Amino acid sequence: MSGRLKQIQDSIENHSAGYKFKYHIAERLPLVLGISLGILSFFFLLLLSEGGDGHAARAYWLAAKGYVESGKIYNYFPPYMYAPITIVVFIPYAFLQFEVVFLIHSLSSIVASAGLAIITIRYIRNHSRVLTTIDRGLIFMFFICSSLSIPAYMQAQINTHIALMIGIGFVALERDEQVANGVVFAGAALFKVIPAIYAIWQFHRQKYRATLASIVVGVSGLVFGVLLFGIETTRRYIFDVLLVRRNSEKLVGGVSPESAIVTVKHPIGYLLPWADNTLLTIIAILIITPVVAYVFQTDSTESSTQTRILGMLVIIIASLSITPSYFYYIIYSMFPLISAIYLIDEWITKVLLSIGASLTLTIFTADDLAAVITALSIPDAIGSPVVDIAYALMSVMSLPLIGITFICGGSVYFCYNMREQNSH
Repeated sequence: MSGRLKQIQDSIENHSAGYKFKYHIAERLPLVLGISLGILSFFFLLLLSEGGDGHAARAYWLAAKGYVESGKIYNYFPPYMYAPITIVVFIPYAFLQFEVVFLIHSLSSIVASAGLAIITIRYIRNHSRVLTTIDRGLIFMFFICSSLSIPAYMQAQINTHIALMIGIGFVALERDEQVANGVVFAGAALFKVIPAIYAIWQFHRQKYRATLASIVVGVSGLVFGVLLFGIETTRRYIFDVLLVRRNSEKLVGGVSPESAIVTVKHPIGYLLPWADNTLLTIIAILIITPVVAYVFQTDSTESSTQTRILGMLVIIIASLSITPSYFYYIIYSMFPLISAIYLIDEWITKVLLSIGASLTLTIFTADDLAAVITALSIPDAIGSPVVDIAYALMSVMSLPLIGITFICGGSVYFCYNMREQNSH
């Protein structure tokens, strides 16, 4: 046993010594930046914004109380935004004070983040990448307190829970546990519709039982919603909540720099202010589809751990960038993104993914930047030009969307490079 431990230790030391310093920088940069911005976002939400008041938990609490008291779910503000069947998860909240609900939900979000960190670390290590203590610590802290995680605690969102479900689903499919994958993905989609698009990835991987399981669970969830809560409640969810929420009419003519939304429609609407929502959607699909198709095609012909993780990454990116998604939803992509950064050794790809990840973590709007500059009493000679530039830039494209562009570029480059190498 001691000889085996010595062999492992020598392997770690040899790997660490031989691994170039610049590679460590590319891997750790988004982690350190995410943690730093997470700490800043905590103080921003606490002192300069109303975003730390458990807004999301209040929606769950009011909907649960409403159902218990009157059988109604969607009659309150903040509004409940999920399929009727999901209220079953939150019913216990109806019997608690809001402050207790806020605390419980925030703690559960932290636990979900820790679970996602553990899954990510294990996935990377299980694919023959040695992680130093520093790397394991940074990855764990990144998922616990990044700029994408902190708002989930302070607003008591379910985003870290959904991100954990996505990670679990991906690992399950890697192990060919198709039913488990389908159940988890469909369960996530009943809360946030975005994971429903991952059926395309299941189909690409020819995991038809996973696709079937997703369909069965998703449809069953809606049917049980009708049986338990009535057809009118389900109708309200579909027509007054789901379709209205996904309506992108406000993107027509460009997006306000005050908006915390990431979508390809943002720059398209700016460049084509006369285009209606239907045209914006068609153009967005035409832009994103070739990226997804190219990565999927490469995964089909040159299948590897790297192409599979990039395939999962680009379908998540596509689901986020075609529909108007809030900045916070980018956490759904962090499991495959951080894994890809560590598992891909090709230098250019690693750098592009690292830059992209770093930019997706800058989830502030022009208004946020202006509030910080005002709070810090930065002189107008310096602060005003910075704010003006921020408003001008974010009128065209948000920083997270620029990050998504780098991620797509890195994914396509890796696939192109792999094809070129294997053709010679």
